[in-house]
Amino acid sequence: MKIAMAASEAAPFLKTGGLGDVMEALPQALAQIPKNEVSVFLPFYGAIKYDDRFEKEFLGYFDVPLAWRREYVGVFRLKSRKKKLKIYFIDNEHYFCRARVYGEPDDGERFAFFCKAVLAAMGFIGLQPDVIHCNDWQTALIPLLLRTEYHAAFPNTKSVFTIHNIEYQGKCGLNFNYDVLGLPASCDELLRFDDCTNFMKAAIVTADRVNTVSKTYCEELRYPYYAHGLSGVLASRGDAFSGITNGINMELFGPDKSTGLAQKYTPKTRKAGKAANKLALQRAVGLDEDPDCALAVMVTRLASHKGIDLLCYIGERLMQRRVQLLVIGTGEEKYEWFLQYLQDRFRGRAAACLEFDPQKANLAYAGADIYLMPSKSEPCGLSQIIAMRFGTVPVVNATGGLKDTVWPYDPSSEQGRGFYLPELQRRRFSRGHRPQSPAVLRRAGEVGAALGGGYEYRQQLEASGAGIYGALQKSNRLTEDKDRNDAKFDEKAIIGQTEGDLPQHLRLHARGCDGKADVPCGLPLYARADGGEAPRIPQRGARKGGQAGLLHVDGISCRHVAAKQSLQSRPAPADGRGLAGAGLLAGAPVRHGPRRGPRKRRPRAAGVVLYGRGVRTSLPGHGLLHPL
Repeated sequence: MKIAMAASEAAPFLKTGGLGDVMEALPQALAQIPKNEVSVFLPFYGAIKYDDRFEKEFLGYFDVPLAWRREYVGVFRLKSRKKKLKIYFIDNEHYFCRARVYGEPDDGERFAFFCKAVLAAMGFIGLQPDVIHCNDWQTALIPLLLRTEYHAAFPNTKSVFTIHNIEYQGKCGLNFNYDVLGLPASCDELLRFDDCTNFMKAAIVTADRVNTVSKTYCEELRYPYYAHGLSGVLASRGDAFSGITNGINMELFGPDKSTGLAQKYTPKTRKAGKAANKLALQRAVGLDEDPDCALAVMVTRLASHKGIDLLCYIGERLMQRRVQLLVIGTGEEKYEWFLQYLQDRFRGRAAACLEFDPQKANLAYAGADIYLMPSKSEPCGLSQIIAMRFGTVPVVNATGGLKDTVWPYDPSSEQGRGFYLPELQRRRFSRGHRPQSPAVLRRAGEVGAALGGGYEYRQQLEASGAGIYGALQKSNRLTEDKDRNDAKFDEKAIIGQTEGDLPQHLRLHARGCDGKADVPCGLPLYARADGGEAPRIPQRGARKGGQAGLLHVDGISCRHVAAKQSLQSRPAPADGRGLAGAGLLAGAPVRHGPRRGPRKRRPRAAGVVLYGRGVRTSLPGHGLLHPL
């Protein structure tokens, strides 16, 4: 079988995420099957073009039409002795020689050009594939082009479209077909979805087969919560939509083959090998050299759907246990701020490496005792598979591919691969019910239970209609899109971090004067930098008919706060850094009482004014404070 594969990235040439790993391992595995010939087509990015590690040969050039104009296409091929696996690069410096791989204003045009150029390049080199495998929105127009513009050139070629992450769908304006693609007007409805051009929707309805990267994720995508609006379109494909769980390259990832390790090891030498790598990792990231302390690691992109906000909820309480924490990755600035704060406060016990270093990541997989992956949604995930390959216990949320690859540990039979967060929250690891397992497993259970507490608390808010979710539901402002809900939640909700049954801290999401310095919940309020008396936050009692002691901020209800419960304050760090660059607020007693009708004037107190969308401080040098 002749198989053509198109993708926007592939290791080792260029990788930004899990797609790059899959497109490195999958073509090699397919090429090993007898009578298979695999051809991979990638954009010729500047990072690949000018990298001397890869020898390329020029095959020729031609033009492809983009609506009213024509664009240059150069075709290069990687020099290799592998006859059954060939790598081709599509060249156009205007589209692909840029500083960033994604995130450009004309990304839609760039990858629409790539889809057309891939099919035209196949005709140019005389390739007639039996199947074209397309991956994510960047190549999602190929199935549509196969049925329209290029149907005569490839009459017998079938298409398979794989959804690696449905969150990114390739959305453009309604005039995109007229301005860029130049397809017949009859294709407008195939491209249109939710008042815009949607690449992924077009692929789902025109591809011969649609699949995703795990069986559980395939089932989840049939529900609006996970599908980002495309649940109905996917459900319409019936049996033509399926899930196949991803895997890793066993020759590349392994404690006996990976680079960057202090000591390579095998299953027989696992105990000594992991101990040596753990010590090296603790030294490398500035943690205390304690071989008996459980080391929990996350190698992740710092985004909400990866569960990093759950870590923010329980970060300080987690540090009360005998555990060390290491997070490696980059992402949203507010999470980077929190991790930096956690490292500053718990020196030697928490560390944050706000960059992605493959060598350090390999060392983390090998040296960690526990691998954390509390993702809210995970198509498949490769990190937990890599962690298990290195003998590290995964603690995951039972969703998507995490559920398919990590089987929960059973204390009675001592079988399983890891722990699930909700299950661990229900299972109390008390003295009367503690599994007969090594100390690392017990510590993994405790860490998972803590994370599960944050996870279940968030779910309870959504399910019960309490707090900010209840307020938004009553005003019909919640949607089926979970990310939009999270955005509203993060913007308007005030959450107290609990210790036992009562909240002890009020966390604020601070934004500096420049609008860029974001700090998430989990950060305690700092005292005034000048040492003066802390301003007091205006309080409102429960609404009429409401629960006594329920704190309201401009009509938005927060978690129950007991009478006379104080908001605890903490001193600012010694280096003077605080929220948005300086100390802001110290805790003030929460005062409760019945609300006596609407206020004609906005409440003011010692430099703090409450607004419907946040808290604005009039203290010098501070901007807008959003409740979180």
